[in-house]
Amino acid sequence: MDDSILMVLTGPASALALAVSLLWGLARYAGKILPGIIDRHMSQIDAIIKRLEQMEAASQENREIYRKMIAGVHSRLNPVENDIKEIKYFLKLEDNKQKTNISDGG
Repeated sequence: MDDSILMVLTGPASALALAVSLLWGLARYAGKILPGIIDRHMSQIDAIIKRLEQMEAASQENREIYRKMIAGVHSRLNPVENDIKEIKYFLKLEDNKQKTNISDGG
């Protein structure tokens, strides 16, 4: 009879009971610890989302400012473009005159 009790305590049934009790204990421990960890993680994610939303709003404002600045630069450069074309035209004429004077011997 002592052998049968010893076999039950050290056999597969005992290993199964030990495994089930360990898993049950781990599940209870995880049930106490995990909610706190998950709450901290979710609060960090919420903070990250808020910061990203702030960055997006600032980015939208910056894009609008850049658009206005580029429009201002564009409006100032349009008249200058025509002036540059005229200057290039006159420079080409003077360059052509100098070339013809040199080739004429002048």
